[in-house]
Amino acid sequence: MRASTQFRNRAWRISATPLIVAEGALIVLALERFLRIVLAERATGSDTLHNLLEKAASGDDPLLPARRDSPLRASNELTIKLLTTVRNVTMHGVRAHFL
Repeated sequence: MRASTQFRNRAWRISATPLIVAEGALIVLALERFLRIVLAERATGSDTLHNLLEKAASGDDPLLPARRDSPLRASNELTIKLLTTVRNVTMHGVRAHFL
């Protein structure tokens, strides 16, 4: 591979990273907005993504029912924790979340 091709590939990867992070942030914001619309009056203005996911997973007719057939047997609590961690890292960065 030529040096110029290597440089272009490396430059593309570096310039694509902010776009990937922005796309992830947009998806998380869309999920949060979707939950606010679907939950309607159950959602308050101060609810975080974690609270919205808990409300969606609870109640008589949950939007996020527990999956018994999942190969990982992940519980709703684990799923909520993973989604909120992804949101926090995407929005605030790794350092802000883990340090």
